This record gives sequence, C-alpha cells and structure tokens, in this order.
Amino acid sequence: MAASGGLLGDLAPIRQVEAKHDYAPQRLTKPTPVRDGRFTIASYERKEGRAATDVWDQESFVKYMFMMVEGEVEATEACGQTLFDYPDAPWELRFLIARQLWDEARHAELSLQRFQELGGKLDMLPVRDTFPLYFGPVHNDDLAKRLAHLNQVVEGWVTDDFAMMVDICRQLDDERSARLFEQLIADEWLHIKIGGDWIPRLTANNPAYRAEVVKYRLEVEQKLYNDLDAAAKETADRFAASPKGA
Repeated sequence: MAASGGLLGDLAPIRQVEAKHDYAPQRLTKPTPVRDGRFTIASYERKEGRAATDVWDQESFVKYMFMMVEGEVEATEACGQTLFDYPDAPWELRFLIARQLWDEARHAELSLQRFQELGGKLDMLPVRDTFPLYFGPVHNDDLAKRLAHLNQVVEGWVTDDFAMMVDICRQLDDERSARLFEQLIADEWLHIKIGGDWIPRLTANNPAYRAEVVKYRLEVEQKLYNDLDAAAKETADRFAASPKGA
C-alpha cells in the first residue's frame, strides 16, 4: 500500500500508467452488448434527447427509467473495464474505482426495481448497441484522460440530469422516484471527486501533460453538450410536427 501511494499524508507524483492490451477484446470493444434473453438488442439511434417542450407523463418517465437501467449497467461495465485495463494503477485509485463499480451496480438494481414498480418491462424498448456516454471513454488508453471523460464530464452531466429529474418527479407527484434520484446524486458527487483528486496526482510535475488532459476534458465536454443540444432540437422538432404538439 505504501508503494502505491498510501492512504494518508503527502503523496509523491504518480508515474504515468499505461493500459494493458495483451488480452482478447472485451465487452466494450464488441459491436453489441452482452445481455440475457429479457432484453432486445437493436442498432443505436439517437432517441434520448430531451427539450424544454417535452411533456413528462407516466409513459415518458417509465421510458426514461429504462434508459436509467441500461445506463447504470453500462457505467458498471465501464468501471470494470478500467480496473481490467490498468492493473498497475495505484492501489488507492483502483480501490476507489472498485467502490464506484459497486455504486453503479447498486444504481442499476435500484433503477430496475423502480422501473418494474412503475410497470416497465425489460423488452419494452431495445437496448442500444453502443451507449454513447460510455463507449468512447473506455477506448481511451490514457488513464488521466479516461478519468477526465468518465468521472468529470459524464458524471458531471449525469448529476445535472438527475437534479432535473428530482424536480420532474415531484411535478409528477412521484416522491419515491424523487428520493431515489437524490440518493443517486450523493454518490455521483463522490465519483466526480475521484477525477478531481486523481487527475492532479497523475499529471503532477508535468505541466505540458496536465494542460493536454485539461484541453481534452474541455473538448469532450463541449462535444457532449453539442450532441445533447442537437438531440434536444430533434426532439423538439418531432414534438412540434406531431399531432400531440399541435
């Protein structure tokens, strides 16, 4: 433990950790998810965009909860992929990622429970063959950049999204779901902190490398929000063109 940086006290800079690639392609390098017969797998189409014009009702919320189940499963897999890819990462960091993996698995179970309580069925919607939030980051060989993407950008956006869902649930008089999202937000802050604590340590004494990681983080964050804006516009256009939106 001491050799890996320890848990307390002043910590020395961490050497750059390289991903291991002497293994057969794993789950997140395959073209389709590995799911059991309860799920339907289909090619990805961008349908998750939301806009201010969205009308939230029981049906749309149940569909959102289906996305929650799949998204949390993918987040669990992403953490496992990171642990597998970086066996030489400092022990403390691997411990934190393992704890995050447990959190994500618990989130998936809690989301599934609420989804089924609301009448949802796992075959009601197709599972997307690539979940865009997680598929790209786990192909990044640079550990600091992967943490910036997953634990800063993605988890940061997810936290904002869950905060929005707390308000939406209360507008729907669904206090049980609102409290679920509040519980998830508490965990997400800890996941963001992993990146906040470890990116400086992984880039210590290397200003050029740190600047590169910061630049990467800003680029992927801008791309994420550009994509979300485009998806929301598509949603708004479809809503406006439908009889329901007339």
